[in-house]
Amino acid sequence: MDCTLIVFHYESFSFLWGCINQLRKFAIPLVRQHIIIADQSGISTHKKVDYTFKNNEDITVVRMLQIDSGYSIDYIMRKYEIKTKY
Repeated sequence: MDCTLIVFHYESFSFLWGCINQLRKFAIPLVRQHIIIADQSGISTHKKVDYTFKNNEDITVVRMLQIDSGYSIDYIMRKYEIKTKY
């Protein structure tokens, strides 16, 4: 079984780091998970996020406009192909 987890991020790298660590720490071995970081941060924070997570096979970083919190889920669902069953 596999699933996609979407983590919304805006200008709080330490919070994002903690979220990713907790998702990995409590992952169920029988469930392959893919994490999408929906990043609405500014350029410098986004570069830090991208640099930190870009080489992780189980993580995709998606940079998007800083519009509002609802924009990121709408953008991901319209523009990014979710390849997992759940």
